Amino acid sequence: MRTVTGIILVLCICIISSCALLSSHNVWNVDSPNNKIRITLELTTLNENSGSAGALYYSVKYGAATIIERSPLGLETEEQSFSKGLEFQTSQANKINENYHLLNGKKSEVHYQANEKSISFKNAKGQRLDIILRASDDGVAFRYALPDSCSDRIINNELTGFKMPAGTAFMMPYDEPSQYLPAYENYYKEYEIGATSPKATGWAFPALFKIFNGGHYVLLAESA
Repeated sequence: MRTVTGIILVLCICIISSCALLSSHNVWNVDSPNNKIRITLELTTLNENSGSAGALYYSVKYGAATIIERSPLGLETEEQSFSKGLEFQTSQANKINENYHLLNGKKSEVHYQANEKSISFKNAKGQRLDIILRASDDGVAFRYALPDSCSDRIINNELTGFKMPAGTAFMMPYDEPSQYLPAYENYYKEYEIGATSPKATGWAFPALFKIFNGGHYVLLAESA
């Protein structure tokens, strides 16, 4: 039986950079209620083989299979860098158990359960970054927040990555911006994972990845 695994990415604020030795104190896991899906966050530490520390990476597993390999998180605002030099502050776990009503879809009443962990860091200037990880039985999500900010931030550079195992993906390139675009009305085509977008604007969400010879399908999407 083929397994379809959905990964819903809630992107707001993020973190990046180089390989470094990891301590068990700098690794945080969140498992789904059925214990089949795990999202892991790692904070790098300085060692003799690395020129930087305090960078964040994440990965996702479904059972024994790694469906998103170790990938960077990164963000630069006009005023602050949250790409390296981060220090762990606190973490808080939470269980989600809620019901909501859908106007469209296969079910009108939905019972949603998930495990969540909020992990706080500060950068070299003492500014706080919270990363919220969530795992449910059908996918994971991550969200980033800057709680020290009481106004809008301008993001100069976002470095979040998605390192997938070998396979193919059904993807659509972004439209070139214009008066009526992007309209997200291009056709989806199947590409090799890692292929360069035919447009300089890059790839659009959502994207469906077929990995392990079709043994797993991973849906990447974003949400507010």
